[in-house]
Amino acid sequence: MPPPASSLPPAKSRLSAFISRFGSTLVLWLLAGSALASAHPIPFFIIIFLLIMAGLWEFFHLLHMRHAQGEAAVTLAISAVYVSVCFWSAAGGGGTDFARFDLMAIFLITVAGFLIHMFSAVNPGRSHIQVMACVFAFIYIAFLFNFVTRVSFFDDGRENLPAVPGRTYILFGLAVTKFTDMGAYIVGSLIGKHKAVPHISPGKTWEGFAGAILFAYLAAFSIIGIWGRGVPLLTPGHTAILAGLIALGAIVGDLAESTLKRSLRAKDSGHVMPGIGGVLDLIDSVLFTTPILYFYLEWIKP
Repeated sequence: MPPPASSLPPAKSRLSAFISRFGSTLVLWLLAGSALASAHPIPFFIIIFLLIMAGLWEFFHLLHMRHAQGEAAVTLAISAVYVSVCFWSAAGGGGTDFARFDLMAIFLITVAGFLIHMFSAVNPGRSHIQVMACVFAFIYIAFLFNFVTRVSFFDDGRENLPAVPGRTYILFGLAVTKFTDMGAYIVGSLIGKHKAVPHISPGKTWEGFAGAILFAYLAAFSIIGIWGRGVPLLTPGHTAILAGLIALGAIVGDLAESTLKRSLRAKDSGHVMPGIGGVLDLIDSVLFTTPILYFYLEWIKP
């Protein structure tokens, strides 16, 4: 049964929200497109580094950072070193086998979280949560988004690879991810009636999910049709499988952040981008789709 008319946002408000969202998305795509076109490591590093740092800052702000300033500082510092070492190791020809960096960073962030409370008063009912927040923030944001670095330097076996060999695969992954988000928003806003997960996000509908899948396949096969030589591993069969997996990952990633925000009683993670919200609202789906893209490419590469 559709919600009463009084509970529906007016068409003008929907249009205004869409225009704001479209404008922010356009600016972001121009920035991402410029980095992809340059094929130089520095723009990629700047974007990855800033998004991870901003995402971590927003996360601790949502947790009321005044109660976790030490944890926030430690997580930001270790994440900054981790992201930088991983990126420039890959850029210098060190490959994308970051297991040693991943394990070392997780170890350091865990130890550091406890050390903070060993030299200060333990806060009953809160200290253990703050320690866990360090580890969770690192894994959820820094570790997962750093898969963008892994894909950026993915080697598909071609000769004369550019400085950022996986940039075309990054374009594919971002396009499918963001078209999934766009499809869910547009179709859900226009014809969405049947709520899917009202306990997490009342605005999500099954019609929106169907639109997300449709737009994901539209983006995937459009890129293959226009720029297939840039992603040689993605045959039509692999494209069909990967587009579906990325779409599902984007949906889960969006719902994961919605769960986090709902538990913290926040509508958006921030207000940096009109119509979108904060940095975490921007990258929530990418946190889940880029690892899917990376693991699938590793599975199918020669």
